[in-house]
Parts: sequence; structure tokens; C-alpha cells
Amino acid sequence: ERNRNISAPNATWTASEWIITRPANVADMDPANHVFGTDTQAPSWSAGYPMAFHVEDTRANLGVKMDESGTAYYVVVSDGSDAPTADQVKAGVDYGSVTVALSGSVEVTSPEVPFSANLTGAAANTTYDIYVVAEDEAGNLQTTPAKVTITTTAARSLTITSPAANTEFNLGETVTLNWTSANLDSLLFAVRNYANGALIFPTEEVIDASAGTFQFTIPHTAEIGNYDFLLLDRYDTSFKAVQGPIQLVDNRQLSWVKPQNGDTVYVGDTLRMIWTSQNVDSVLIGGYIGQGGSDDHYFMITGDLDHYDTSTFRPIPASSGEFNMYLDPNNMSGSLTIDSLFIFDASDMRFKAVVHPVYILDTLPMRITYSMPSFGMTDFMPNANIDCSFSCDSIVKGTGNLYVK
Repeated sequence: ERNRNISAPNATWTASEWIITRPANVADMDPANHVFGTDTQAPSWSAGYPMAFHVEDTRANLGVKMDESGTAYYVVVSDGSDAPTADQVKAGVDYGSVTVALSGSVEVTSPEVPFSANLTGAAANTTYDIYVVAEDEAGNLQTTPAKVTITTTAARSLTITSPAANTEFNLGETVTLNWTSANLDSLLFAVRNYANGALIFPTEEVIDASAGTFQFTIPHTAEIGNYDFLLLDRYDTSFKAVQGPIQLVDNRQLSWVKPQNGDTVYVGDTLRMIWTSQNVDSVLIGGYIGQGGSDDHYFMITGDLDHYDTSTFRPIPASSGEFNMYLDPNNMSGSLTIDSLFIFDASDMRFKAVVHPVYILDTLPMRITYSMPSFGMTDFMPNANIDCSFSCDSIVKGTGNLYVK
């Protein structure tokens, strides 16, 4: 009921005043004293649910999805058994003359989101009826269970035929795994370390069981030792085939033939780098120049000469056994010492051979490596400065004369 006109409000915001006259008991307006409606509706299954999938010889998956959060109850009985009531499914025990082979429940924590249960203990080549009933969080149970019928497959089989146990593989080698299988859809590949029992999945790839073959490369970072190779049923990793032990070894060899420690080469000559290798595909050559071998003096002969950047490296086939580099006088500024000259396995730079030091001596006469004006320049500005750089170990700074003509 309004008892004041608001047509002429004032600055104190008191121009309008309302008085509640109904209901007489103001406490009746408290929401806590009112029930605005109760959930009496049982949940409904989403289209296509419940359903069975990944049915195998002794197991299957039951999938459920419904329009409310709650719980899905199920019982598994022999094909053709009398249908249970909703309460009997929820109880999950034998009813009448029917023996329940398996029972359980699935918590459905979100509506319209699929959830699943793993059903185990079935017999191969057998038909079963699965009865499922849903209940929401308010306790509303469906009145009629849904029925899903499955027939398990014949027995699964999986055997690794090669490589044989005690086969030896080198780091970096490509392995071909072969097997025979029956009644399997897809597999996972794993290795097991004999030393600590750790199970490692080298790849996330799902393997088609019917392919019968799979190739993978042993990483150079793997630890040498004995391993098992395993193939596992993707849907039931307890079902697997094991082959082992498989021996991982490192038979790589890489050594310098030329140069050797303390060798000397001369500016204007060719630095011949000769090596021998075994079980190495390609190599990189680099090293350190300067006292202490700081990173500022790191170089890669077979890559970018100015930057240590693996994206620019150009590996050399290890089988070539030799790489030559002309020590161009025009690109060198005197003698230098290569503190360490490395040859790396390009696939695993932790594996390397080294010689140190290698001396590069400049015995050529003094030569101009840079000049301004440049040779042959005809339009040099009068009174401009002349700038020159020289290359010769025999130059003593502050002595000698430069003749310009």
C-alpha cells in the first residue's frame, strides 16, 4: 500500500514510502518456510544409452548417460533369464530363481556426460543380458530397467613371434615387432626394464591388432641393459604378450684418425679431418677456441659457423670418414689454437670423440684483409681517412710503415 505521492521527490530520498500490509504474518515471507517444489521425476536415459562396447571374450564395458546426476545400477544375468524389477537391479543380488553373475553401480556425477563400468568374469562365446536402472540424487528410481544384450567373443590370443628372446639391439636401431592375434581390436606397446621393473610406453600410438607388425626406433637416450617387450590389449591391459629378455647395447664407435693431439696445420693449407665409425649414421664436427673453451668460442664446422643453433646443423654421413676444410687466409686473422676438436654422433651429441689441442699457424707474409677505400676504388672522397686491417703474426703493433700510392 503506498501512502505518499512520489511526484515531487526531495533530496533526502524520502518522497516515497511503502507499507506492507499483507500478509499479516511477515514470517510467512521467509523462503525457508516455503517449499517451492520437489523433484519427483526419475531420470531419463540419453539417446543410445545404456550401451555395451569393447565386448571381448571375458569382459565388456557398460556405458551410461542420463539427463540428471545420480547412480546407474546394473546386474548381469544369463541370456533369457526373467527380467528383474528396478528394486532388484538396485539390490544387485540373486532374485527368484535367477543367479546374478555380476552386479554394480556407476556414479553419474554430471548430466549428459557418458560414464562407464568395466564388466569382467564373463565366459567366451556366451550371451548375457544386462539390466540397468537409473536413480537421481533425489532418490527417484526408474520403474522399468533397461536391457542390453551382449555376446562375448571367442577366446583372445596374442603371441609375439619376433624378435626372439635374447636378441641384441643397438641404441638407435629400428626394431620390427611381429605377432599373431585373434579376437583383439587394438594394442599398446610397452617395454619393461629388468633392472627396476619399470613399465615404459615409448609411444602413445594405438596399434591395429590385425596389422601383425609394428616398427619403432630405440632412442639413443635409452639405458643399456635387458628389457621385456610387451603388447597389451588396449581395453584390458592385464591381457598381454611378453617377449624377453631383449638386450640393448651400445656398439657405437667413433674415433679420430687425423688430426691427433698436438698436431699443427698451416693457414693456406687444408685441415683434413679423418675418422672411423661403427653403428653411427651421421656426424657433426665442432670445437672450442680460446682459453678455457668458453661458449663464446664454440664453433660447428658442419653447421652455422657463427651460431650454435641445432636447426642449422648439416650432418655429414659417418660412412664418408673424411671432411676437409680449406684454411682460407682471407678469412683468418693469424694463428690460433683449437683447444678441443670434437666429432659427435649427430643423433646423440653426448657420444663423441675429441682431440686437443690442434694448432693452426699463420706463416704467410703480411696481407691486408680489409681496407677502406677498397682496392680499385676510384671515387674515394678527398681528405677521407684510410682504414686497413692486416693479417700476419709477425706484425708488432705500433711499428712499421704503410705506403699508399
